[in-house]
Amino acid sequence: MSSMLEQLWPIFLDEVSEKLDTVESMVITNSDDSANIDALFREFHTLKSSFSMVDFKTPMDLAHACEDVLHGLRKFNSVPSQEIRKYLLESIDWIKQQLAIASPGQYPQQANETLLAQLAPFRITEDAPPDSTIEDELKQFDEKEESAAGKIVEEKEALAVDTLRINSNGLDNLVTNVGQLAMAEDALSSIIHDEKISHVLLQAQQQLQKLQAGGDADSSIMEDLVFIFSQYRQTLLQADISIQATIASIQQEVLDLRIIPLSTIFNKLPRIIRQKANTVGKQVQLAIEGGEVSIDKGMVDIISEPLIHLLHNAVIHGIETTEDRQLSNKTDVSQIRIVASEQGSMLRIEVFDDGYGIDYRSVREKAIRKGFAREDDEHKDPGYWLNFLFVHGLNSENRQRTTGLDIVRDQLSSIGGAINIQSTSGKGTRFTMRMPLTVAIQSAILVRAAEQLFAIPARHLIEIIEVSPESLETHHNQAAINLRGNMLPVYRLSKLLNLEIRSKNNPIPSVIMLLVLQNENDSMALAIDDILGRQELFLREIHQDLRNIPGIGGISLLGNGNAVIILDCNNLFNMAKTNPETIEGLIC
Repeated sequence: MSSMLEQLWPIFLDEVSEKLDTVESMVITNSDDSANIDALFREFHTLKSSFSMVDFKTPMDLAHACEDVLHGLRKFNSVPSQEIRKYLLESIDWIKQQLAIASPGQYPQQANETLLAQLAPFRITEDAPPDSTIEDELKQFDEKEESAAGKIVEEKEALAVDTLRINSNGLDNLVTNVGQLAMAEDALSSIIHDEKISHVLLQAQQQLQKLQAGGDADSSIMEDLVFIFSQYRQTLLQADISIQATIASIQQEVLDLRIIPLSTIFNKLPRIIRQKANTVGKQVQLAIEGGEVSIDKGMVDIISEPLIHLLHNAVIHGIETTEDRQLSNKTDVSQIRIVASEQGSMLRIEVFDDGYGIDYRSVREKAIRKGFAREDDEHKDPGYWLNFLFVHGLNSENRQRTTGLDIVRDQLSSIGGAINIQSTSGKGTRFTMRMPLTVAIQSAILVRAAEQLFAIPARHLIEIIEVSPESLETHHNQAAINLRGNMLPVYRLSKLLNLEIRSKNNPIPSVIMLLVLQNENDSMALAIDDILGRQELFLREIHQDLRNIPGIGGISLLGNGNAVIILDCNNLFNMAKTNPETIEGLIC
């Protein structure tokens, strides 16, 4: 029995986890029709039976209690109160926790007596007599506020994806390619250890000894050696091409295995919105589009926190109370909408609300007063001023007004993403986030500066140019180059990274190699020493201490085993603003 249970356990976990996600989604949909209540009852009954089959008693008892509650709702044709919904959701959470720490036949034994006691007043069994007090309680709509709002970090953890569903075809393809890689490695090994190679090398050594002794080498033998070596070189090149193609295929298939639909995390958002809305006493309806768009699992943690910050901001500050909406002739229930779409290699997520909106003039006044902008910029468009909401310190006297917006921008910038805001006072606000679909593999340009190797994400590169020192100009006390009518600031990469090793005795270069980079609406040129080409780099985890060093975005390993630092271009743009460069600094 133990052996059989161990074999069935992965299937059991998979099915029960899917059921739990389904019932959680059903509980938070706010659908009070009898069909939804019936469906919920059946799902909890199935869960109870599943736990019974593996003799997992504590979650079975809790699922049974939830089943009895739903039976009562069906019997009296009632709808679940906010309190019942709360207890059902807490039951689902607790069952998930039990599954996470259980193993085949090794189950936690501690029952959740608190939840069982909270569900007890609402439980109705088939044989139980009608109880008017219970019926009254079932029909109540208890809108009590929850004691405290969930913390951002807790909600981010709630969106985490711990397991993946892997398509069997994808797994089969991966196994096939691994087999092909093993065959290519065997072929390469046989070439390397071929006895003919040893014989050819011996002949070459003998001819070399003749030359060293003052004799003449046999030209026919030398010609044969050159021919044989050229053949082996061609064979090795073909083996290398085959191995590279197989590795590229394996790399893509491994990434495909990590792909998940956005619905995996989107389906958990209504509950977060519901809890937050209840906390502040507002009515909110969340609509989601684009859940079918797929992303790399590694992106889940990256996008979860910005998404939660934006939703918190919308619920707490963006939408009105019911009373204020009535005064504005709006519907009582506020609308928040999330729309996701795929645009090439980029993911676009928009978060709309139909709330207060933001008066850009108040933001403009604060930005000028605090020194973030000049008074002569007053003529700029509303979008320019609304983007100041992402600036650190703008709302220091009332930080919660734009809770986490600076964090959102920083996190998106760190992966090459961006965020934009549009708002109309009294109508609502729209945040638009753009980010790569994956950050596991990055196309990068390898460059050299101050005798060190760096990688610059190719998504920021516009072009590579070479200019003469004479073409440099000074624009607003900053070295610049006139590129097709646009004055582009020029900075030396080694100086931005504090890697100065140049000597003043170095001759003035005849040409300066520049990388033209773009970041959102800004552009600049970086002076480098050399460019070594373009590579696809697999991003590796780095220590937090390295992440805190300005300019460093990640690290990767090259084919020769050497590590290369991947630069954070968004950070470089920020560093450039406080490190003006002179023409003398560039050429001396």
